[in-house]
Amino acid sequence: MVDSYETPFGIRTIQFTADNGFLLNGKRVPLNGVCDHHDLGALGAAINTRALERQIQILKEMGCNAIRTSHNPPAPELLDLCDRLGMVVMDESFDCWKRGKSGNDYHLLWDDWHEKDWRAELHRDRNHPCIILWSIGNEVGEQDSPAGLEIAAELTRIAHEEDPTRPTTAACSDGRAAFNGFQKHMDVFGYNYKPTEYGRAHEANPGLPIFGSETASCVSSRGEYFFPVSTDKNGGKADFQMSSYDLYAPPWATPPDWEFKGQDEFPMSPAICLDRLRLSRRADALQRRHEQPAEFHRSGRESPDAKGMEALGRIKVPSRSSYFGIIDLAGFPKDRYYIYQARWRPDFPMAHILPHWNWPDRVGQITPVHVYTSGDSAELFPERQVTRPEEKGTI
Repeated sequence: MVDSYETPFGIRTIQFTADNGFLLNGKRVPLNGVCDHHDLGALGAAINTRALERQIQILKEMGCNAIRTSHNPPAPELLDLCDRLGMVVMDESFDCWKRGKSGNDYHLLWDDWHEKDWRAELHRDRNHPCIILWSIGNEVGEQDSPAGLEIAAELTRIAHEEDPTRPTTAACSDGRAAFNGFQKHMDVFGYNYKPTEYGRAHEANPGLPIFGSETASCVSSRGEYFFPVSTDKNGGKADFQMSSYDLYAPPWATPPDWEFKGQDEFPMSPAICLDRLRLSRRADALQRRHEQPAEFHRSGRESPDAKGMEALGRIKVPSRSSYFGIIDLAGFPKDRYYIYQARWRPDFPMAHILPHWNWPDRVGQITPVHVYTSGDSAELFPERQVTRPEEKGTI
């Protein structure tokens, strides 16, 4: 014997359909997933297998069964864990193609390295049964250009050469990508933040499976609640934090229930909800750390630099992250965790109420209360006065 190679593998069938979603071993399985950025909060980007395992366990408790490796090839340890713990994976390759997103990103290497790197990723990962999709790119700049169609066709061809058993996809943020021919160069079409477009895209592409490759992306700080409660999704900003009432999102994003509504109206698409997993967006948050908008930091009291805010509209702030995510950087669930649990685990008896009601400065005022539950309905009882021999109080 000169050489030997051992690798675990799995046997299963997968199929994406245009009218019945995703089939695993012939059975329709809703895909409840997250966009999992690779870093591990305070532990950093270096791999920590136990931290990854804990992360997956927290996600499974929420009802998650799918991970998208946003927006780069995953660590092999993550795929090993997903094989063992029963998570399916959308294995993503490139965050940009030849048209870059920043000055020093992968577009500088594209011509010389994209085929070598893509084939290497396919070779490395193709024996993992957890992988159900190869993603050829995330929100690439070429979605509405002839060059983009050529690159998409090339990357899909390479994937089929190296692994004919799995379909390709791309996470598309440009609404035109479902209608301009770009969609024809992948096997499954991923739409980012388009909950109202699933039906129209399906009508234009009746044989093409369509799913939500990145959705919702609300923003919140765990345990922070600001009053009065704004119902404007651009609100909820104060004291360098985002309110944890799950109502707020960037202009391109939506609260989770908007996405759920889109999925319910067009059930022919796989029921996947790939929300951003954690707070961190790393580089883009760092680039903006000295340019935070002034209105982000008002909660009815003066800013530490109120005059500077009034004069410039912006102040320097020590931002080192951002506010996305279902769980925070330490792995603790935010309130939003439980709206997904209620949706994704309908047979699990649960109720989550937010916020707390121990507000010394809000006595006599109305505090909005939100309830997430897997039940068909929930009833809240108003407080009542009770008197005991040993004490008097309110419960």
